Amino acid sequence: MRVAAASVTWADAARQAAFERWLADVGLRHGADTELAFVPADTPAGPRYLQALQQAQQQADAPEVERLMRAALAGLVRLQQTVSADLLPPCDEARLQRELALFPTWCVECEHGKTWSAAEQAIWQRVSTRLIDSALAQPVVAMHGDFAPRQLHVTTPGPTVLGFDRAAAGPIAYDLVSLLRDGSLAWPEEQELDWAVRWWQQARRAGLPVDADFGEFWRGFEWAGLLRHLGLIGALCRRKHGGEAAGGVDAAELQGLFNHASRVALRYAPLKPLLRLIEPMSGARVDAGFTF
Repeated sequence: MRVAAASVTWADAARQAAFERWLADVGLRHGADTELAFVPADTPAGPRYLQALQQAQQQADAPEVERLMRAALAGLVRLQQTVSADLLPPCDEARLQRELALFPTWCVECEHGKTWSAAEQAIWQRVSTRLIDSALAQPVVAMHGDFAPRQLHVTTPGPTVLGFDRAAAGPIAYDLVSLLRDGSLAWPEEQELDWAVRWWQQARRAGLPVDADFGEFWRGFEWAGLLRHLGLIGALCRRKHGGEAAGGVDAAELQGLFNHASRVALRYAPLKPLLRLIEPMSGARVDAGFTF
């Protein structure tokens, strides 16, 4: 596991020290013979999962996609099972509010030059509150915070995870939706469901505190994904407009995030008003898809 623990905001020094001791211990104890590789930051790794999955998609190599994703799903369960959430700072309401606030600040105002009306601001506030409440209601586990294909390297027998700078004790579905719904990749929803069910079954066998009703879990998964995707859209726009650190934005990735967000907002009645805010910027028109 590649770790940048110094950039995590810790509630107290004792917890930071305990987590760093755990990292040192697990790095020695596991290494490359477990589902998830815990390695020093300077250890060479294979290609990024994102590039490997994109290549497999282009080559219509479904078995390779399945192999990579099954390894990542098993690795995620291993991480959630192995890392104690007690060692990590909480993913609390303030953190989730900061994540969502990136969207109106950087996407709406800076990227599109829009100013929301009082009615639109009220819609945003209601939806934000519902998303945050849903995330905080989920069982809490160790959360990598960005368990996405671009943060994984292809190694044997399982993926190496880069960075732990967003690590927190947070909602159980957050890392899974980070893996399955990346802005640069698109999967048929039947495939997303198959992988989600596979993770859910493994998580239950591992004793993780996952909801016994998959339908309820899926709803929390989708709502956590919407929260994440809105925050990521804002973060990408901030990268474009953020002064000294400004850089290019992948338009395809941005559109992919909007597509994910629009699909979820359309599906659930409490979230549907959000479409009024995001569709003028995304141009997305999507079908509702599966619900439970």
